[in-house]
Amino acid sequence: MTFSDYAIALSIGFLYPYFFNRLANILSQEHEIKQEYCYGKDYTDEQIEECNKNREINLNNARNKKFIIMIIGGFVAIILSYICSNNKTLAAGFGLAGTISNITAIIMMWSAFNDNIRLGIIGMSIVLLIILSLYRSKLKNIIIQ
Repeated sequence: MTFSDYAIALSIGFLYPYFFNRLANILSQEHEIKQEYCYGKDYTDEQIEECNKNREINLNNARNKKFIIMIIGGFVAIILSYICSNNKTLAAGFGLAGTISNITAIIMMWSAFNDNIRLGIIGMSIVLLIILSLYRSKLKNIIIQ
């Protein structure tokens, strides 16, 4: 691959998650919920407390929707990298984009996960790293011989 191929792959890899994150913000309506305020002269303390509870519930639901949208977008990019496997530039770009999208989604929700989910994510990551390293070492052995 030439320098321009790497530049295109990196551009796809970084711009896809950026724009998909923007799309997830629009679809989940997180920004609109963050702008809701529950203060004013006409509200009693109980109404303000109830409004804040509803706002927090709506914000958590919007964050969950955004997480799901980002994960789906990451997997779509990874699938596109396999579909475009005959073009190394597109395959590398979409593979990087899918990886960045999934990592971004996991980082956004990391504090909301319980310990079992965190352990599962770390375990799957370790297994994937082992599989990739074995695949790479076999690939190097084939190239060297």
